Amino acid sequence: MELHEGITDRDAAEENFRLTAPWNIISKDRFGIRALKTRLQETVTANAREAFPHVAKSSEIAKNELQSLGAERDTQEQQLAYLLGIMASFQDITQKALSTNYSYSGFFDSHTELRFATRIVNRNDNFSTDMALWGHKYKFAQDSDEDNDSDSEVNHDDDDGMDDFLAPAEVAKLEIRKVSDVPDLEDLLHNMEIHDVITPRTQIRSWIENQYRNSRGFEIGTLNVTLISTTMKQQSDHWTSIAHGYISDVVTMTHRFILTALDIACPDDRVRRNLMSVLMERLLDRYKNAIDKVNFLLNVERSGTPLTLNHYLNSNIEKCRQKRFSSVVAKKTFNDNSHGKVVRLEDITHQHHMSNETHAVQEIHDILQSYYKVARKRFVDNICLHAVDYHLVTDPETPMGLFSPSFVGSLSKEQLEDIAGEEGALKRKRRQLGKKIKDLQEARKVLF
Repeated sequence: MELHEGITDRDAAEENFRLTAPWNIISKDRFGIRALKTRLQETVTANAREAFPHVAKSSEIAKNELQSLGAERDTQEQQLAYLLGIMASFQDITQKALSTNYSYSGFFDSHTELRFATRIVNRNDNFSTDMALWGHKYKFAQDSDEDNDSDSEVNHDDDDGMDDFLAPAEVAKLEIRKVSDVPDLEDLLHNMEIHDVITPRTQIRSWIENQYRNSRGFEIGTLNVTLISTTMKQQSDHWTSIAHGYISDVVTMTHRFILTALDIACPDDRVRRNLMSVLMERLLDRYKNAIDKVNFLLNVERSGTPLTLNHYLNSNIEKCRQKRFSSVVAKKTFNDNSHGKVVRLEDITHQHHMSNETHAVQEIHDILQSYYKVARKRFVDNICLHAVDYHLVTDPETPMGLFSPSFVGSLSKEQLEDIAGEEGALKRKRRQLGKKIKDLQEARKVLF
């Protein structure tokens, strides 16, 4: 009709048409292009207001999901930055654990293996106790007070210094290992086992006599110096298993700490596994250094020359002799009403005759007991100080110090890609989330 009549005023034509029946009964705000545009605008606005919260929420969810993937790790620089961040978190946990700053994080409450310093100190105490109670193969005759571990006193409960040889043998079950193993270290560490520890007091005199008879030469009034070496090596026979159990436990605690701290510092399972596969060889070398130090100290103490400058050696030997003499004189004492227990001068000077062999056995026993006590304490200190504290706790070359900036910087481009590089599926997911976020942001602009 517009083409036929040549009408160009569309609004006027629309108004004229509205005035004709039956359209003239329709309200003006519900008829025509303008009314339609108004209604459409209202509908679009209502829909936009309804859709906007959903778009905003979807955008926020996508952003959080993208953030959970961590920093992008396509380039070598990005991979280095990612590993250095993990390393910083790991070393922070390590420093707090070594300084016993357990209030730093709730992880120290939920993961007791992170209380590293405390666990080491407790294991040190157990090691010292085991060595004091079970380190010797034969019970010393004058060792009934050994458990109190006094440096300045040697208690003698026997009469002549050798009556304890007649005491019955003691048998005990000793757990060499106190901590369960972790994977990947079974071949390196001492077996989880319980030892039957026998301390047969009835055999120490016959044992020393046998050693003396098999080693004496043409000496007159002296002892064969090799006797102390021979008897010391046999008397310290239990040291090897106790020390190996101790160092195995500390290595296990160290490795379990590293695994737990990495779990916290690096939530990505794949990155953590790949990182441990690279760390593991060097970790094993450092664990082996600590174990080698234990073996070295065992060899020095048990197979080397008996040597000490500790004055307690001679002091304890002299106390052994004095106590034995006192126990003999004590049999001659009697009560004096005014002075208590007294002894006659002639009883003091009375000679207690014994054979050369008996005298030699007593001398060997006293020297061995005194030296063993000094050597055991020295050995325990050296194991704790050199093998554990130096090699596993405080030295810059400890296992916990391996994951450092220098380690990360030494990784090749291929190693960085293997450890920190993103898998294809992760890259695709990151791209999809990025596109989704971009589309949602564009949609928000349109809705405004």
